Amino acid sequence: MVAFKHNEFSIPAIKTFLEDRFKTTDTRNENNKTKRVDKYSSMFSALVKKGAFDGITTFSELNEKLDEILNTKYNTASSRQSALSMLRVIFVGVGGMSEGDAIERFRQKNNNLTSEYIKATAEKKPVGMSFAEAKAIKNDNPHIELYFKLMSGVMPVLRIGDWVNTTTEDDGKHNFLDLKKKEMTRRISKNNKGELTFKVPVAIINEVKKQKIKGFLFGDMNEHQLVEQVKRAYKDKVVNPHHFRVLYATEKVLKMRSAEKIIDSLDVSDHSLKTFLSIYERSGKPAVKALKKLLLK
Repeated sequence: MVAFKHNEFSIPAIKTFLEDRFKTTDTRNENNKTKRVDKYSSMFSALVKKGAFDGITTFSELNEKLDEILNTKYNTASSRQSALSMLRVIFVGVGGMSEGDAIERFRQKNNNLTSEYIKATAEKKPVGMSFAEAKAIKNDNPHIELYFKLMSGVMPVLRIGDWVNTTTEDDGKHNFLDLKKKEMTRRISKNNKGELTFKVPVAIINEVKKQKIKGFLFGDMNEHQLVEQVKRAYKDKVVNPHHFRVLYATEKVLKMRSAEKIIDSLDVSDHSLKTFLSIYERSGKPAVKALKKLLLK
């Protein structure tokens, strides 16, 4: 039986907890142009408006109605999975559920939702743009033209936020693209691991020079505005940054045999080695074997 140290279910207390949690877990660089969004607070408030917690006064009651809430308030596996993640945080952080109980209560549900999401995605058969197609893109919009140069697989695919925060004029705060040295110094990234300098291919350097960009690569645009603009222009293809990052991992990184090259690639793309292995461990690809061999030393 699941036990709660603090069984009282209080909506105001949970809202305060989520707001405080968001403030204390925000590790983004203060100069980052793309501001973090408090998704858990927004999601919880939406559930309150939908009446999901009407009549619930204890976490024990919420625990009993968990499946009902997920299945009646959300239409897709991905949205239910997001809600499940938020509710787990509340159960542990406010209700005082033990980590052991949380793992037992939520892990299988999360795994089931992941399987459901994968199945639904496969049935939709989305057409993802290839690197060859991205390289061939010609567009009158310079932002779109540059976007596809960055996503074309000529180098590890960065999060688009890294590029949005990149300028050709070094201010010591933002990411700096040195056109002369053909390298980038990244100071702002999602995981905020510190400063990292790496080479940038000539194809990207030449595009920036051709556009005569001075300052931020995408001007005043933020990450979300840029991606929406690209998606509207190519509605028949999957062209979001996540697609290209996964594509680079599967078509490029997994085929590498040098552990050193793999780690360099993951560092540049700001991928966690642990996460990469957890996703692709069962693939049996050369990269996985090389990394395992390295870790065993």
